[in-house]
Amino acid sequence: MGMFLDNTRPSRSEWKFLYKGKDLLAAAQRKLATLEAQLHEAQTNLKAAVAKSSRLHGDEDAIRWEKQVERLGPETEACQVFVHEFYRVPDREYNLSSSDVTYFDLHEDAPLTLEKVEINDAFVPLDGHNA
Repeated sequence: MGMFLDNTRPSRSEWKFLYKGKDLLAAAQRKLATLEAQLHEAQTNLKAAVAKSSRLHGDEDAIRWEKQVERLGPETEACQVFVHEFYRVPDREYNLSSSDVTYFDLHEDAPLTLEKVEINDAFVPLDGHNA
């Protein structure tokens, strides 16, 4: 894993972290397991709320759980794609933003001490094309 900066005075939102797929796979699998458990819980609670409700269009609990299912379904599916790709192409390098590092809880595995990081002065465009 390495880090590079796109310009000479970036803010943290512009930091990029390089990870290989094989280094991301375990974190993506953990994230997927968490999302699948949350989705299952939301689906189970939605079914219970709908069964308990005497109203035709559901009650507040049913609406809340339905929103959870609608949010978690696509996110779980996207995470399944991440797991598949990291497994399929383990040596590919991925440029992650700080929000990606947080999403996959990669900061949990970060060392507690800071190390000097060499920064390459060359600009590396995110779309992969040479500038």
